[in-house]
Amino acid sequence: MNINESLKSQITEHCQMVSRGVKSLSLLPHQERYYDEIVSIIKENELHYSSEIISDGWRVIYIYKNKTVRFLIPDLPQKPITASEHALLGLLLGYDIN
Repeated sequence: MNINESLKSQITEHCQMVSRGVKSLSLLPHQERYYDEIVSIIKENELHYSSEIISDGWRVIYIYKNKTVRFLIPDLPQKPITASEHALLGLLLGYDIN
């Protein structure tokens, strides 16, 4: 299945932010049918990825440059409550945590 230009641009933008160090981690939900093409774009940018199925036909893909970030992904809070959970997500996703 060919990926549409809008999604392709979105993936490329996420990859650029990770490559340039703006974000340590970027995540993007997408339809499973686009998975192979998304992975191809990530590899073209010389980045790493992991993914998980979030519902029938849908995945979330995590894009990162530093391979050690993959060890944090399983422990990321789905619904952050504490200040430290918010700070961790903010730091990884490129938000100002001050």
